[in-house]
Amino acid sequence: MSAGSLRELVAQQLSAGDALSAREADAVLAAFPAGPVETTADTLLNGMFLSSISVRGFRGIGPRTTLRLQPSLGLTLVVGRNGCGKSSFAEAAELALTGDNKRWAGKSKIWTDGWRNLHEGDAPEIEVGLQTECVENPLKIAGRWGADTALGDAEWTARRKSADPTALNRATLANALELYRPFLSYSELGTLIEGSPSGMHDALHRLLGLDDLTTALAGLQQQRLSLDKVTKEVKREKDSLLASLAAVNDDRARKVSELVKSQDLTELSRAVVGGGATSSAGPGLAAVGAVRLPSEAEVSAAVATLGVATARLVAVATTDAASDAARIELLTRALEFDADRCPVCEEGTLDDEWRARTIRLIEETRSRTTELDAARLAHADATTALARLIQPVPPALLDSPIPADDAIAAWREWSDLALVDPSLAAHALPSHHERVLAALNSLQIRARTELALLDEVWSPLARRVAAWVEMANAAAHAPERLKTVRAAENWLKNAAAELREERMRPLTELSQQVWTTLRQQSNVELGGIALAGSASSRRVSLDVNVDGVEGAALGVMSQGELHALALSLFLPRATAEQSPFRFLVIDDPVQSMDPAKVDGLARVLAEVARTRQVVVFTHDLRLPEAVRRLQIPATVLDVQRREKSVVKIRVSLDPVRRYLDDARALSLTKGLPRNEANEMIALCCRLAIESAATSKVRRVLGEHGFAQSDITEQLEKADRTVQKIALAVLYDRDREADALAQLDAGLAPWASDVVRACNRGAHGSSPDDLTDLINRTERIAKWLNK
Repeated sequence: MSAGSLRELVAQQLSAGDALSAREADAVLAAFPAGPVETTADTLLNGMFLSSISVRGFRGIGPRTTLRLQPSLGLTLVVGRNGCGKSSFAEAAELALTGDNKRWAGKSKIWTDGWRNLHEGDAPEIEVGLQTECVENPLKIAGRWGADTALGDAEWTARRKSADPTALNRATLANALELYRPFLSYSELGTLIEGSPSGMHDALHRLLGLDDLTTALAGLQQQRLSLDKVTKEVKREKDSLLASLAAVNDDRARKVSELVKSQDLTELSRAVVGGGATSSAGPGLAAVGAVRLPSEAEVSAAVATLGVATARLVAVATTDAASDAARIELLTRALEFDADRCPVCEEGTLDDEWRARTIRLIEETRSRTTELDAARLAHADATTALARLIQPVPPALLDSPIPADDAIAAWREWSDLALVDPSLAAHALPSHHERVLAALNSLQIRARTELALLDEVWSPLARRVAAWVEMANAAAHAPERLKTVRAAENWLKNAAAELREERMRPLTELSQQVWTTLRQQSNVELGGIALAGSASSRRVSLDVNVDGVEGAALGVMSQGELHALALSLFLPRATAEQSPFRFLVIDDPVQSMDPAKVDGLARVLAEVARTRQVVVFTHDLRLPEAVRRLQIPATVLDVQRREKSVVKIRVSLDPVRRYLDDARALSLTKGLPRNEANEMIALCCRLAIESAATSKVRRVLGEHGFAQSDITEQLEKADRTVQKIALAVLYDRDREADALAQLDAGLAPWASDVVRACNRGAHGSSPDDLTDLINRTERIAKWLNK
């Protein structure tokens, strides 16, 4: 009943039909978990048996008392009167493994107030010994309380073999305990049937692996809803976007709107992310905002510089300075003239003396004209600097997307100053600069406002468009995928009922088998068991038949029959193959059962004990009596309570003792044919030896981590008594001679002869011989089990 097998069952149904396409069938299978779900995270806990329960100061037990159990397959009855403390062992084991107790869970505080023993409750302790399919045996789970510690605040530890104790992590068993809970008390027998209908439904649902079916259906439904939602959201957002884009007077909005209508997702992505959609007004407005005019400080400085240069030039440009300048020019040209006579008067001689005198005159005159040259140069530079400030109207103003007439007119008046005399321009420059600056500032304010408005409207739209593109891309294949998922979901919904019935059939059949054995003279027949309803109305439908008339279980069954029915439902769950627990602890299952049903219960427990360790606590002596009467192999432990909560346990019956008691009874019975009686006595002795050897093999190999199924296989192959002894002594069934020799050496020289006598049949033995055979057989059994 693993999760994987349910998926395989679905795969088989899909391959057997042609209702779905290959893609739709794959969608159904993909909704299931890929593999089986582990019941426990700690595989070291698999194959768990109980080896001991030690209790001190808890419930009805005072001084420390240990209930020792054979940690292997078989039936153990723990019997004793009410109040002797036997149920305290069961409750202690349940508390240690689960952290709670079903007898108290959900009840008032008064149920837990008396958990400390009245005579020795200062330092309660619980220790449960466990054996698992692991060489690190035993596993000890221990809980300890202080004098003032509350029930739920114990310090719990786990210890493997000789390792140090570590804090107990019950999470490793939580899932397995929920699915395959191995504890059943009398109070639970009623709640299994009369408790929450949904609780039983959910427990069986999980046990059968049907949670995977629910998960798969929920997954397909979620996929369908998600795909449908995405498809609708894409269309709804598209319509909303188109309405928003139409309300924006922007070239970008108009371009993107056309792309949205055509659902050209590639071009849309480029437009809103890569800048493919731009506004025609945007660059023009940005260019207007970037226009720069010389600052007032720059204009003032240029005008002032030109004024200073002009004043200086006027100051140094006198008549003498002008005459000296003309003279320098004239004399310079005369020096350059190549002639002996003056070209003007034709009388003066231009000899070397004249030339030297003229050079000296030029140098003297030039020294007087240097200041004038500097003033002229400074004036020229100032004029150039002033002219450089005056520029033509910028193209950005001429191409402005918003009206710029005032700014253009003011700028043109400014630029016209380049055509007038610099001195006049310098005079008019400040006032013209003030006018053009005011006009430009006004224009730029309007340009920035318009640009901000464009970005304020467009940016959110662009983000919405980008998000829609992403959504539309994700939903590109949604319609096709939605069709596939919807078909897969519908198929699985229709197949769910058949799948549940198929998974439920083995559990139903096993429950019916258990009920058939238990019901013993009841007129009630158990029919189908089905998982019914859904959501808050989910339940387990139990159909019964009373003398051929159909009815509902709760309405027609007695309390004893209901308890038997509850046991019929508990056992298949608790004995599921996937369970890590190989033990069952059942407390007081006999109450409300009539004698016939007690016989049925004994037979059921015997059958379960073939594959499980079954420990039953009962005060009703009818169950151990039925076990004895029906010759069911079992160990019976008698619990007695003395003063001050001192609890003692003794073995009143086990398989070895039962065979020896039978042998003694046969030896004392008069009137039996002697040869037949002797043969039966020898047979009982042989069975006692084989039982002791079997117990030794199961105990020792189990302690070394062997699975009980493997141990059973080895025991079945040892079909002779001596082979079983060899397996118990040397762990090798083929070493028969060595085993007998070790038996003689370890116990007594007569031991092997006793084994041979048991195999022969003890024909012709006297009563004394038979008594000796039985006593020696008992010694061999004790030696084997030490």
